[in-house]
Amino acid sequence: MNRSLLRNLLVFIFIFVSFSIFAQSAESQLQTEYEKKINYKRIIYNKTLDFINDNPNSPGLARMYFNLAEMSTEVDVTEPGKTAGYYAKVLEYDPNILEKDAVYYNLGLYGYNAEVLKRDETRMNNIDLVINWPDNMRLSEEKLQYVIDAYKEILDNMPDSQYNTEAAYRLGNVYFNIAIDSRVPGPLYQKAIKYFDIVVEREGDPLQLHGLFQRAWVYFSSANFPKAIDDFSQILEVISADSLQTERAFFEGDAIENMAYSLIEYDGTDFEQFSVASQKAIEIFQNFVNKEYGQEVILKAIELKHKYNAPMQAVDLYDALITLYPDNIGAPTYIDSIMTIFKRYPSRTRNGVPAEKLVIDQMIRLVTEFRVDSLWYQTNKDNYIEPQLKVIRDAYEFLEPKFYNNFAQSKSDEDYRTYEELTDNYCKFTEFDDELGRSKKENMRKTVVDFGQDMAEGTNDPGYYFDTNADILTFINDNPDNPLVYDYRDIEYYNYEKIYEILKPTINEQAYIDSARGIYIDADGLDSLLINASIFFENYLIESAKEGVEIQQEIVRIIYQRAEMRYNREEFDEAYADYENLLNYTLEDELSKIAYARMAEISQQRLDYDLAESYYRKAAEFASAEEKEALNNNVLAAMQTKASTLADSADYVQAAEQYLRLSDELKETKPDESIGFLVKAIESYKSANELQTALDLYLEIASRKETSDEKLAA
Repeated sequence: MNRSLLRNLLVFIFIFVSFSIFAQSAESQLQTEYEKKINYKRIIYNKTLDFINDNPNSPGLARMYFNLAEMSTEVDVTEPGKTAGYYAKVLEYDPNILEKDAVYYNLGLYGYNAEVLKRDETRMNNIDLVINWPDNMRLSEEKLQYVIDAYKEILDNMPDSQYNTEAAYRLGNVYFNIAIDSRVPGPLYQKAIKYFDIVVEREGDPLQLHGLFQRAWVYFSSANFPKAIDDFSQILEVISADSLQTERAFFEGDAIENMAYSLIEYDGTDFEQFSVASQKAIEIFQNFVNKEYGQEVILKAIELKHKYNAPMQAVDLYDALITLYPDNIGAPTYIDSIMTIFKRYPSRTRNGVPAEKLVIDQMIRLVTEFRVDSLWYQTNKDNYIEPQLKVIRDAYEFLEPKFYNNFAQSKSDEDYRTYEELTDNYCKFTEFDDELGRSKKENMRKTVVDFGQDMAEGTNDPGYYFDTNADILTFINDNPDNPLVYDYRDIEYYNYEKIYEILKPTINEQAYIDSARGIYIDADGLDSLLINASIFFENYLIESAKEGVEIQQEIVRIIYQRAEMRYNREEFDEAYADYENLLNYTLEDELSKIAYARMAEISQQRLDYDLAESYYRKAAEFASAEEKEALNNNVLAAMQTKASTLADSADYVQAAEQYLRLSDELKETKPDESIGFLVKAIESYKSANELQTALDLYLEIASRKETSDEKLAA
């Protein structure tokens, strides 16, 4: 062993042994000093007693008996009757001695102790009579009359005595103990209460709380349990103050235990009925300031119910405890205790209700009353609550498959909502975010989406489609990297399309109002809903960088759908951008034709006739023969409108050139119309004073005529 360590150990042993020897020596010395003191008092005591015996007529006998009595309290410790006798002698020789109140008080005190000692010794010698003590082995008013008279003398005739309150207190105790011994205790309990009332009513007296405590005991012993509860409650309220540590140590345990016993007495011996005590507990403690004491009393009462084999009444008291103190940190574990009782005593449940159902009801209670937004959680979330959270989590994870199966079988709104609520509340507990918990949350969120979609498809109710989309958003926010995100975005847009499809036929006549969900949609809002959804989904598809023909086709479908809606809403700029965007993708001929045609129409509305002409020509490239004719007519119309517009604005040269283009366009297919546009060109040139150009065009017209008459006519 290390020498330094050994040395320190030896020093410690030396100090310890030295201290022990010193302590023993000090204790022995004190004992020796005390014995010296008692021996000295005993010498004085004996000399005083000898003097009294030798001088029975001495004028100072009262004082000598007083001194003798005072010494007797230590010399005759085991013989309180002697001490009481000496105090009685004091009053015999001097009824008005200066210390009269102290003499009467001690006469009562030691006289009472002497009578109790005498009774106990007699009982010990006749222990075989313990079942029914005879009257001579019981305390009685007759035996203690001189004690009672001594205390009453102080109480009635010495109001200013320092012993006045204590005399009332002692009288209460005397009658209380006589009542306990008596065969007819009722009247004696009442006398005890009368004297304790005096003590209790003396505000600020040091004995007031003691009087209240003893009165509570009398009420308890006399089966006046409501009064006992009142007094014990008052005691607990008083001692809850931090400044009363001594009183708390003296009164607390008995007050709690006796209140619990008093409480369960409301139930009598019928241990199967609903507990009246639980109802009384709520009445008593709902305004009880000190919650800790209230909880301790009820928990003690529950302990007693278990002791008396009344498990269902223990459940009632647990319910009362949770009702009174919903923020109590142990509340979830109390419910766990309730479930344990049901499991342990399935044959004791009331009204034949199966224990399994009762257990499930308590689990539902756990997930309902102890959510993240509950008073309990908000009060205790910063404390150590792992055991309580385990109870709550176990309830969620037990109920989840049960609620799942309920909906799978019923497909009802109620079961759907129940599962959805369970999921929402479970997912709010960040404490459940271990690996298993995160997986559980993900699966539950997925199930909510699936159930919502089932409800939507089964009912064709727009509300369920809205619900499902909200649940999809929650799932994605919670699980952004989940492989299902793409599928759910697809379903989300599909649902918006379904909402549009369902509501569109009637939306112009009547807006869609869903007060429960806070939804109001009119015709304009419905269009905007789908348009915004399509923009979001298109961007998502692009940003997701997913490849494949199907993805491209879906993007095209979305853009085209939105473009048509915007076109019909006369949002031409936005529609034009969508049609133009379509052309960035590989399109079928039909869709290309429509896109170009719509862009042409919008360009024409913008008075951009050249662009309109260009797009009509492009549209014609993807059109059928029949459609091409119509599109070509649109080309001509755009050109003609441009020409007319230029002419109207006095831009005659440009107008003439546009007419010439029209003429050239029709020269081969419609020569007469072609010549007509040449004539319009001539008129425009004339207006522009371009006479030579006009003359040249006349000559061109003449050259197209076949006969001399036609040429002359031209």
